[in-house]
Amino acid sequence: MAELTGVRKAAILLVQLGTSDAAKVMSHLKESELEELTAEIVRLGSVESAVAEDVLMEFEELATAKRYAGEGGIAYAKALLEASLGKER
Repeated sequence: MAELTGVRKAAILLVQLGTSDAAKVMSHLKESELEELTAEIVRLGSVESAVAEDVLMEFEELATAKRYAGEGGIAYAKALLEASLGKER
């Protein structure tokens, strides 16, 4: 998934969220960000389910790690390692 740009990943994520939730997210963006993201959504076409799943998993890992960002300790360290290396390691 390293070949996907951040904008492409964001577009895939928004499509996976559905219209209502994606609209809530997009309402917080700057005009230039909206234009760039909308253009990328137009270019998306069909997204393979494995790619969509990878994007959703990456988002979940980042969101989980961010939740612990204000906290130190074992819970943060574990979340950070899982986000970096995966749960298998």
